Amino acid sequence: MINPKVTTLLSQKDAKFTLILGSGFHKQALGQNSILSSWEKLLKQLDSAIELSDCYPLDFEQLIIRRAQNQSISTEKASHEIEYLISEEICFDLKCAQQKALKFDKEKYPVGIFNPSYVSDVISVNFDTLALELCAERAGVEITSLEPIPFSYKGKKLEGVFFYEVKFSNTQSIRFWFPHGAILDKAKITLGTRNYAMRLQNLEKLRGYSKSKETEERKSGNSKTETSWYHQLTHNPVLILGADISTSEWDI
Repeated sequence: MINPKVTTLLSQKDAKFTLILGSGFHKQALGQNSILSSWEKLLKQLDSAIELSDCYPLDFEQLIIRRAQNQSISTEKASHEIEYLISEEICFDLKCAQQKALKFDKEKYPVGIFNPSYVSDVISVNFDTLALELCAERAGVEITSLEPIPFSYKGKKLEGVFFYEVKFSNTQSIRFWFPHGAILDKAKITLGTRNYAMRLQNLEKLRGYSKSKETEERKSGNSKTETSWYHQLTHNPVLILGADISTSEWDI
């Protein structure tokens, strides 16, 4: 239930919440031993002997190095090929865990948070799309009907920035953003340090678009110009749910 004081605040400012969802979103339903709720469990499933730090992009680089060192000469692959194969493996494992959760544990999830009267955007820092599917089911929308919508500003698309829109009615909807990528496209999930660095380029562009949007709104008096997850994050009240965001993720 939304606190009445929060409801008053939102109605006064004509604003809605932006939710940031992390892996902790899954802990209530699945506990800490699922690869959906623990990055450590996910990486350990890929390599049980890996020694983890608190910086998962570096851990992923270590995983690539270990795979490269342990491969046989007859099937030797380049680092970028190993990275792609690991990404495929991660997406497959997460999809399997997600399907299992949807089948056996979806009643344990707090789907009430997906209320379009109070929430406009969800920024998921996970790779799985379980929250999107739960929201779509709550709205009575077939998940297969949802397509990624590329973010564009004044007709220019920004590579790797996209959202899914779950419509509850003609006037109410919730947008889901995946700034780290999602298992729907294994080529776009962000794991290594190089991929994180490339995402920073997008971040700076989004910041510039957000500033331009502010200027346009002041001049035109309306807020119907295009928006991005960055703009919603910096201009909406924010709730962080189940996200223990590391220093490497704050810039993303």
